[in-house]
Amino acid sequence: QTLFCGEGAAGAADVLRQHAGDLVGFAGGEPPTRSAGTLARIAFGYLREGRTETPETLEPLYMGSAQQAVASRTHLG
Repeated sequence: QTLFCGEGAAGAADVLRQHAGDLVGFAGGEPPTRSAGTLARIAFGYLREGRTETPETLEPLYMGSAQQAVASRTHLG
């Protein structure tokens, strides 16, 4: 499963769900979700639930409009 966060995630949610279904999740939070504090709150919530990852398995995917188009063609299409 992939977790999306950020101002652009909400705008792409329908398309992402259409292509990937239950494999995508969206982090809530008040914009701007790109702030370190918001990401720390998300991580802390996961930690409280017992959901952990090792640093080696984490892979952020930063997407702007051009990167989103490439990802749509290569990863979701």
